Parts: sequence; structure tokens; C-alpha cells
Amino acid sequence: MRAGVFICDVMGHGVRASLLTAYFHGLIEELMPMASDSVSFMKRLNLGLNAVVARFYTGMFATAFYCVANIKTGKMYYTNAGHPMPLLLSRN
Repeated sequence: MRAGVFICDVMGHGVRASLLTAYFHGLIEELMPMASDSVSFMKRLNLGLNAVVARFYTGMFATAFYCVANIKTGKMYYTNAGHPMPLLLSRN
């Protein structure tokens, strides 16, 4: 059994940022079948987002972090796109 966590931030405020966020959400829903592979998921998300952001004349961008955790094995795989590096804590 796996669980995924996706965190993102779209630059700006107002209508353009809201439209980009809505597009981002739709793209994520479309890519859900490949969500178990964090690298492929983020690559496809980046390609889709770049196609839209290129149409905006002002610099807009989004950052994202996506993690897939295998609950049975305790292993986690993540892909980071522009966010600060995650902090890994251990009980030890």
C-alpha cells in the first residue's frame, strides 16, 4: 500500500495565479495513473506546466515537492522541484 503527498506553490496573486493553480490541479488529476512513480509524475507535470507558463509574458513559476511512501516497507521516494531540500528526522 502506498500514499502520496504533493505540496506546491504557484507564484503570484490574482487571476493569473488562480488560473495557473486551476490548470495545475487539472493536470495532477490527469496524471494520477502514474502517481506511484514520483519521477515520471513530476517530469510529466513539468512538461504540462511549461507549455502553459510559456504563454504568459511575465515570469511565472511554481515549485513542487512530491513524496510516495510505501507503508508496508517503510520506504519513501520523493522528487523536489524548486522547494528547499526536505529535512529528514530519525527517531535515533
